[in-house]
Amino acid sequence: TDVFAKYSDLTHKAELLLQEGYGVTDDIKAQRDYMDTVCHNFASRMERRRNLLVSNVKFLRVAQGLSRALDSLLEQVLSDRVAEDVPAAQRAIGRVQELGESVETEFKEVMKEGQVLMDLLSGLVKDAFGKDVTPDHTRDFQHVKNKLEDLERRKLRCDELGDVRKLRLQQILQLRTCERDADQAVQWLEELCGVMVKTHTDVGKTAGEAGKLKQEHDKFQSTAKSTYDYGKQLLQAALVLRRSCHYDCQPNHLKAVKLEKAWNKFSKCLDERASRLFITHDFHKKADTLLLDMRNLIHSMQLGAASDSLQESSASMIVRRREETEEEYEETIRMGNSLMVRLAMPIIDETSQHKVAEDTREAIDLVQKKQKQLDLRRKETQDVWRQNQKKLEAPLKVRQLHREMKQVSFKETRRW
Repeated sequence: TDVFAKYSDLTHKAELLLQEGYGVTDDIKAQRDYMDTVCHNFASRMERRRNLLVSNVKFLRVAQGLSRALDSLLEQVLSDRVAEDVPAAQRAIGRVQELGESVETEFKEVMKEGQVLMDLLSGLVKDAFGKDVTPDHTRDFQHVKNKLEDLERRKLRCDELGDVRKLRLQQILQLRTCERDADQAVQWLEELCGVMVKTHTDVGKTAGEAGKLKQEHDKFQSTAKSTYDYGKQLLQAALVLRRSCHYDCQPNHLKAVKLEKAWNKFSKCLDERASRLFITHDFHKKADTLLLDMRNLIHSMQLGAASDSLQESSASMIVRRREETEEEYEETIRMGNSLMVRLAMPIIDETSQHKVAEDTREAIDLVQKKQKQLDLRRKETQDVWRQNQKKLEAPLKVRQLHREMKQVSFKETRRW
């Protein structure tokens, strides 16, 4: 600053002397021009010096920032802290990625500033007369170069460790995700089981309704089985990941046991529900068919009894059908009794007091009503049979008599 102030003062005085017109004008101009050349060269060298100092300070600042970022990244990638859940694993991965991106940004800045500083250190410097007066910055240049190489080696090392750490964290994240979703599958199965026990109690009022409910139940069962299979696949994947991460496999075993327990309990509920729907459908179908068969049997007996020429084959068919109907009646009544007992019981054994659902009560009442219809139709069938038994069995007795007479005649013929 003092030099430039002195230079400005002398330049001003020279201008004044030139304006006054002294005889030494040429000498003053020569001295002034020489001073201009020297001072401009000095100013250029000072500017270069200032740029060098500024660049050095900036380089040191960004190099220190990169060094701190590398230390933070190294500390993070060497951490042995285990992420206990999905959010913790996601945070750890995000932290490593964030530090890695910060290191990458600062590394580029350091490389740029280092190159600028080395260019300044290796630049030529000449005096006002063109003489090379370049300072010897060999040691400074090598120091900057070594610093850059050291930072680059540290970065490469951190990048390698960071990739390994991110891979491990990704495995941990997959592990925690699998185990979380497996826990969710267990929870879903338990909730579905509870929903089915409490709300899936309707077995239908007719065979058609029972059949439709059975189809809906099959879809429900398929969904539940898919959930179980999905949970099982998740735990198998989690087991592989635990072994890969050298973690204890006991938690995986406990989760697998819990999943199997939930599925076994739910399976029992599903099987019981399916059995109730199947038996309900079968009972109503058999009962409706039997009511129709008994009505047709009554009609056949009445027609046969009213006929003056009942054929032996028709009579035999009526008798055989009556016996079959009686057997079907006994079987259908037993099925209805078994169904009512089954419906009155809880779908699964529970310690709490069981309360029969309203729609289950209606189903039991319908079974009882259908049994009463069967009883009335059976009584009507028996009454018609008793009234017409002799006439309906007459063709069969005549045939039997003819058969016995033929046998006797045959024996007597052989004797003689």
